[in-house]
Amino acid sequence: MSVRFQVVRAIRDLVETTVSPVPVTREGEPPSRIDGGELVILRDVPGDDTDVMEETMSVRAWSLSHRLELVFLRQDPDDRACEQALDGRVDAVSDALMADPTLGGIAEGLRLRPPAYERLRAEGDVPIGAMTVPVTVEYQANRPTG
Repeated sequence: MSVRFQVVRAIRDLVETTVSPVPVTREGEPPSRIDGGELVILRDVPGDDTDVMEETMSVRAWSLSHRLELVFLRQDPDDRACEQALDGRVDAVSDALMADPTLGGIAEGLRLRPPAYERLRAEGDVPIGAMTVPVTVEYQANRPTG
């Protein structure tokens, strides 16, 4: 199993534990309707990985950077209440991630960027609020694919 896969799995597991019982999915676009009212999507940001080959004691190692987005979604007619609820979810996940930025020793560290909030069109009368948090994870691997 690649280090990249372990990193993504560790983040997903941590997010699932923190936001339970809200479902967490991998990849995909925000739906036009959310069963249960809330959803979190963990997705890769394509084309922005950085790899730097390093020689360490005659062993090649790659320092890799992997970008992800956590998209917190809530279907709620009240924009203010929606943003406030999503902000609480984001704070809880941010606190959990920053409590162990190495993800149990898998990563060198991670960086979270400030979230961006927007309202999305939705099926029916109830709009969806979306709060997107960019995440960058730095880690070491023995191959350039992570």
